[in-house]
Amino acid sequence: MKYGVLLIGFEYIHSKRWDTLPGIPADLYQAYRYTKTISKNILVFTDIDKDYNTTVLQKAILDGYVDSGLLSFIEDTKERNQYTQYHSNQINGYNINNFDQIASEFVKGLDRLFIYYTGHGKGGDIILPDNTHVPLSYFRDIIVANTINNCQIISILDCCESNGMELPYKYIDGNYHLINHNFVHQRILCISSSHSNEDSAATRSGSLFTRILFGYLYSHFNQVITISALLDVVSTRSNICIYSTYPNIRILWNWFVKSSHNNLDVSIDNNNSLILVQLNNCQRTVEKSASMRDYIRYHHNGRYEPSIKKL
Repeated sequence: MKYGVLLIGFEYIHSKRWDTLPGIPADLYQAYRYTKTISKNILVFTDIDKDYNTTVLQKAILDGYVDSGLLSFIEDTKERNQYTQYHSNQINGYNINNFDQIASEFVKGLDRLFIYYTGHGKGGDIILPDNTHVPLSYFRDIIVANTINNCQIISILDCCESNGMELPYKYIDGNYHLINHNFVHQRILCISSSHSNEDSAATRSGSLFTRILFGYLYSHFNQVITISALLDVVSTRSNICIYSTYPNIRILWNWFVKSSHNNLDVSIDNNNSLILVQLNNCQRTVEKSASMRDYIRYHHNGRYEPSIKKL
């Protein structure tokens, strides 16, 4: 199986037409932390070109929405070759950008694909930083044209006025209802933060929808998650709409809610003198000392036990 994770987020810091979204780094980082367990084939596609330590991001960390890895997120993905910067040039009055090329090349030949978009949306379009409007239906067509026919795709769209990529079925009152005839071979499940005529709620430190959704996914990792349960929980605090290409998609596929590899991730938080240890999204924190070396042993029962050995 060939897996892929495409994370797209725009902050619009240089845009003259759209408000800057300072919480986008936190949104992208939450998605990244979760989906590292799906595949190492990850691409973060964004207009954010460097890390920065702002009061907005510090608040997201202090409030417990994300950990301090957010402050080095962009540089870390660059070092892992998981980062591509959004580029746009104006030629003869037209905006020429790298969105189509990056999207089509990355998803080519995939069997399993997770897509996450966070940014501005308008009338069923993704808004690029140069004010190019990309219809979500066009984005869907790029994906369909480049993935294999039986590819399973989960798409999370955190933006205003989403139309669910104009997929043919919409989940309403416990059942899927046919709303158009845009049938494709791929099995696509689209989870959206808004209806086509709705705004999507966000704070300066990140999106409410993203925070609630990934919080639920974290708390139910390695469990069966039904569409109805996901909708019930998230809808109590945020808008949520669910669309699909088939009317029998009623659970999140195993590859999205279970680790595809034993992902042991150890990172150092020098600011707080901590060692952060994460396996399959289960994080433990161990005190760090300049005079000791900390060894982390992972046991078959799924618990971490720190053993400390003097240098």
